[in-house]
Amino acid sequence: MRRIVAGAACIVGFETSGSRSVVNTLPAGAAAGLGFRDPRKEVLEGTVRALGEILALAEPVAYTQALRVQRMVADLHREWPQGSAFELQTAALLSPLGSIGLPADLQRRVSDGEALTAEDQRILACVPQLTDRLLAPIPGLEDVRALILLRYRQPLPAGWRERFGDVRHGELVRTASVLRLVSVLDTLIVRGFSLHEAFGLLRGQATAAERELVECLARLHAADGPKVEMRSLPVSRLRPGMCIAEAVYTSSGQLLVNRGFEIDEAFLEKVRYYKRGQVREPIQVTLPQARPRRT
Repeated sequence: MRRIVAGAACIVGFETSGSRSVVNTLPAGAAAGLGFRDPRKEVLEGTVRALGEILALAEPVAYTQALRVQRMVADLHREWPQGSAFELQTAALLSPLGSIGLPADLQRRVSDGEALTAEDQRILACVPQLTDRLLAPIPGLEDVRALILLRYRQPLPAGWRERFGDVRHGELVRTASVLRLVSVLDTLIVRGFSLHEAFGLLRGQATAAERELVECLARLHAADGPKVEMRSLPVSRLRPGMCIAEAVYTSSGQLLVNRGFEIDEAFLEKVRYYKRGQVREPIQVTLPQARPRRT
């Protein structure tokens, strides 16, 4: 059974654990035949993958952040195995889905940590519920939807808490805390805070029940050591995997991509259409680092 779930998770780039999966387990007869796949699983996994690709096309910065958060929660889950790794990583990927269509200026101000108006905050408060509505027609994602709502401290749909039961609801609340704290940490780092400063702010935001989780996250980052090397490069020397450290503009002042975006082939293809001098250079990037193996 675990091999079947692991194979399914690999399709969308997720890791698995012994915890309950997003999708229902296969019947015992099907589990015995390791060469068989459940069409329901394939449909769900393909749907998740398609939603991720839509997010990547519509909101590349949000998608890149989602991938960073997904990687961090995967690392953290090895040290802090709270909840299902599959559900946690799926929620990390799909959490920003409701941000598709937000005004570009609002997204920039959120990314830069600028002061937001009451109207800005009202719009942003709708994002988790919009994400939930987009995911609601997809069977098998109920726990993922709950994690996303709880990550933003939003109420669950009527009757859900009773259906989950107190024990499962408590598990979801604790797992959502992982997603929330990792997302906050990533945002602080992207905004330019050092790890020391970021963890100081994170400790101030954490509840008493979350403090041990924050310290586990801090130990994880300390064990990994320095993660980034900054470079100033011309467009011609940009490579996939580098991360934009400062927003990139055209010579006329049009925003091309905000900081935090991970360069991919699609972005490189896009900037090649600009003539020399039409993109402001040099571009500040951080270089990809080798991820240490964990034993």
